Amino acid sequence: MIPYSVKKTISAEGVLLLEGLPYHAGEIVKVFILPQQDEIKNTRSSLKGTVIHYDQPFAPVDVDEWEALQ
Repeated sequence: MIPYSVKKTISAEGVLLLEGLPYHAGEIVKVFILPQQDEIKNTRSSLKGTVIHYDQPFAPVDVDEWEALQ
């Protein structure tokens, strides 16, 4: 079987349409869906340099200071 690669975008409905494939009707194929690696690297690089430093990371926090409760 000849490998075939194509870059597509999944629609808002979660549909992925593949047209013009180099295979014959009725031929059984195996489909792998992977996120594009370049986009994953860009996501990680956007966090570069945003490390927060905690002076006492294991010190208890008062309930009034919890951002999640506000």
